[in-house]
Amino acid sequence: MIRYYLFATVFVFCVAVLGTAWWHRDWFAVKLASVQSRATPPGMSKPNDVGVRLDRPFVATASWALSAVPECLLQHSEVRGDVAYVKAHLPNVAPLAVGETLHVADCVISVHNDGIDLARGPDRMHVSAPASLYRQGQRLWLYVQTQGVPLLRSYDARAPIL
Repeated sequence: MIRYYLFATVFVFCVAVLGTAWWHRDWFAVKLASVQSRATPPGMSKPNDVGVRLDRPFVATASWALSAVPECLLQHSEVRGDVAYVKAHLPNVAPLAVGETLHVADCVISVHNDGIDLARGPDRMHVSAPASLYRQGQRLWLYVQTQGVPLLRSYDARAPIL
């Protein structure tokens, strides 16, 4: 009989604690105030400021090289996974041949044995082999293996591909 009283006491206590917590739930709520700020933090540029280009050219070797020039190519999608899955997303066209060069806006993309080069003004970027570039109309696909993981990125040309 005493265990029923003990159970009833624990039950009533739990209901009382939960009821009290529900009644005072505003005390436990995290309240965030809305703050209006028009100041620019120190070191940050204002939206209309134009950045100053450094005198030295930008040089990089990375799989994201084509994504670094949105004035020429705009990345559309990215697929990672095993080889079969990634290659299933490739277009039904042959890769660009070694020695082939594409001109997109002010970018020059060249396919070489050691990878793919992108030049834009003084800047030079390189995608290391194994890398393949595919073209269908105004869209390009870059297939590359980085650290053994297949990666496929698709790009829309911002200007006609010549």
